[in-house]
Formats: sequence, structure tokens, C-alpha cells
Amino acid sequence: MRPDTPADHTTEAERLLRTAARYPEDREPLLLRAAAHLELAGDRARATTLYGELLGSPDLDHPHLVKALNAANLWEYGHEAEARAIIEGIRTAAPLDPAAWEVAAGTLENHDELEAAHDCFSTALALLLTPGEEVPYATRSLLFGRHRVRRLMGADHDAWDTLADTVHTAAVPLDELHDPKRLWSLGSSDPGELRAEITRLRAELGAYRTELSRPFPVATSQAAGSSGAAVRMPSMIARASASWPYSHRLAAFRALTRWGWSRSGEPSSSP
Repeated sequence: MRPDTPADHTTEAERLLRTAARYPEDREPLLLRAAAHLELAGDRARATTLYGELLGSPDLDHPHLVKALNAANLWEYGHEAEARAIIEGIRTAAPLDPAAWEVAAGTLENHDELEAAHDCFSTALALLLTPGEEVPYATRSLLFGRHRVRRLMGADHDAWDTLADTVHTAAVPLDELHDPKRLWSLGSSDPGELRAEITRLRAELGAYRTELSRPFPVATSQAAGSSGAAVRMPSMIARASASWPYSHRLAAFRALTRWGWSRSGEPSSSP
């Protein structure tokens, strides 16, 4: 049974904390998952406490990722200045962990700080990419994130955007996935436009499933069942969207509230 309500997420967080106490060698990933569940439960202050406990440990495997997750959480409940300071500290430290950069840049993007997000993505890529070599799998999401932000900014394609297009393997091209006009198309009553958006959302969900091995966001990992086919599309979008840019979350939920869904995931004939 996957957690769906705030109470469910709190219960799961408590279970993970008990497990961490029993298996201290796995404390870091277990506490990160517990903190993520507390965020989903709305208990952001307690999640901050967990991040603080982790950051007080001398032997963290991913200290900058924990800092980035802490910053993302802090910003969500009114501690913007502290979050900005943490993100700036991450940029100064220049870690080699792509996940830390992705969370930091994504936090800025989610709060409409597009220039800062673009700079963060670009700084990370300059640090992590070696010209002429294959793009590491873990770094591809940074290329895609930068491409998305540049589309939102209305910037022309550059060399890294072209590289992002090259390594992108989904059926729907990045320019279409990252089209800022997607949000407005969902105000249409044309079923064809909405079906096209559903196709884009499915392509994005496939990409987010690749993050299942990461400790955060928990909401993404809950999107996929054993086969995926048995999970209704609205539930998949609701659970996966915690890590999406704000505009994509809004687009997805507008589509869901405007149209009914059948078991197969296709929109029904009546709004």
C-alpha cells in the first residue's frame, strides 16, 4: 500500500526512522526518504530537522545533495533567504554530484528564478562535462533542465541545447516537451490538443521513472507499480509531479480537472 495521505506519509516516515535506528549503516538514505515523506505530509519543519541531523554527521556520502534538498524544503515554507544562501554555498563549493546541482537549479526554477536557474545549470555542466566525451547518464538531466529553462526564457538554441536534443531518447522532442505554450493549450476544449498533451506527459513520466533509485523525491518513485499499467494516470501524475517545474505541474492538473479519465488513461468523451 503506497502512502497517499499526509497521515500515510507521516506513518511511513516514522517507519523509516525506526529502521534507520536499527541499521545505522544505512542511516543517510533512510533519513532522506523519511524527510521526503515528511515534506509530502506537510511537516516541513520536522523535515528540516532531519536534514540538519544528517548535515551534522561527519561521514555523509552526499553532503551537497542533502544541503540542496534542505534548501528546497526551506524555501517552500518561507525561509527564502536561508535557502538562497545554501544554494549559493553549493555553487561556491562546486561539487561533482550532479544530483545536488539538479535540485539546487530546480529549486530556483520552481520559484521563477529563471536567470539564476540557468546560471546554476550552466555552471554545473561546465564543471561536469568534458568536451568530446559521452555525456554521463547522471548529467543528462542537467542538460535537459537547462534546455527547459532556456525555452521558458525564450533563448535561442546553443551548443548545449543541441547536445541535449542529441542525447534525448523519448519519442516527443525536447522542444515540444519544453514549449511554454503548453500551459495555454490546456485551456482549449479541443480533445486533440489535450490528447497531444497527454502524450507529452507520458513521455515525461517515463523520464522521471529513471530516478527511482534516488532517495528524493519519494513521490516520483511511487509513480510506478510493478507494471505501470495497473496505475491510473491521474495517480501517476499526482505522485510524480512533486519534482516537476511549477508550470508543468499546473498544466498536468489543469488537464486532469478539465477532462475525465478512463481506466486505460485516455480522456473520456465528456469534460
